[in-house]
Amino acid sequence: NLLKRKHHLMKRFLLFILFVLPFVSLYAQADNNSDFEETPSSITEVIQQLGLDTVVFYYDDKWNLVKPVCAITFRISRIDTIDFNFTGKFVDYYMYDSTVAVEGAYSGGKKEGQFNIYYSNGQIEQSGHYANDKKTGIWEYYYEDGTKRQVLDFKEDEILILEFWNEKGKKLVDAGNGEWYDYDSPEKFRKTTGEVLNGHRNGTWKNTLPSRNITINVEKYKEGKLVSGKISSAAFGTQNYKDTTYCTIERPHDFLRAEQFQVSRCYKTEKFKQEPAMYPGGMDAFFKQVREKFTYSAPILKRGVIQVAFTIDADGKMINFRPKSALGYEFELIRVLQTMYHWTPAKVNGKPTTQPRMVSFEIR
Repeated sequence: NLLKRKHHLMKRFLLFILFVLPFVSLYAQADNNSDFEETPSSITEVIQQLGLDTVVFYYDDKWNLVKPVCAITFRISRIDTIDFNFTGKFVDYYMYDSTVAVEGAYSGGKKEGQFNIYYSNGQIEQSGHYANDKKTGIWEYYYEDGTKRQVLDFKEDEILILEFWNEKGKKLVDAGNGEWYDYDSPEKFRKTTGEVLNGHRNGTWKNTLPSRNITINVEKYKEGKLVSGKISSAAFGTQNYKDTTYCTIERPHDFLRAEQFQVSRCYKTEKFKQEPAMYPGGMDAFFKQVREKFTYSAPILKRGVIQVAFTIDADGKMINFRPKSALGYEFELIRVLQTMYHWTPAKVNGKPTTQPRMVSFEIR
């Protein structure tokens, strides 16, 4: 009952947002981060309207909803306001350079059709089809450098391994036969290994912790069917099982968590190495130049703070200027900014990228 009530309130909140809130920018201003780690008190803090039934959702690296200031990705999608589900085509973007992260479609709240998932460098990670919310048919997977990793065939009740290459390009599974392995995460904390026969799991499969030389699970298979399993832990010793599979071929991708609409506080993450844009000589030099170049064409009638938003592109040039105040001097500030030096651009994992920015200039 509590879950139903929470779901109902979420739907009412979203309906309010869709039809009442005004359109706002996709990007949060980097300067407004004083409440960075405070838990969102309302869903209005983690989504924004982009049309009558189109919403922008901001996510952390696990696809939990977070404030835009700490988002890693954002999704643009239509929403079924009756059933509170994604509907139609959607695209997830990496926040700092708008590279596509995931693209696909929903029908009746279920994943349908072609799905493409990408690494942050723009390289395809995996690609294939969904039918009735399940992966189906042939899916192709790649390493981050673009080399092929594996080809899987999703059947009704089993995943067949057709081909597999290691990171050095050596083919370990050919025509459904050979040795296969996978890691649970980019940090490679847990490794799954096993024999493949005619596409099926066969013989002995293991889950291990390579860094600690520990074996967690040992499972025996025959033509894809689990014969026996054994799990070991420091707390409970060794236990046998026959009705559970721990040595999995496919682990759910994090983007699936978006369907849970789970709200989370912001956490600092090391997944992306971010370097903000830098002005030559620092911000003191930046504002000194603004003061020197700024001119008044008439006596000062209003005093206060001018705010102008802009984007620093991948070459360090200031573009896309937008007045954010209405004091009357915003276009003079834009003129000044257009005459100034280029920045050293922001970088993500060493790659130059765009960065939204806002400048405040006080008229005294």
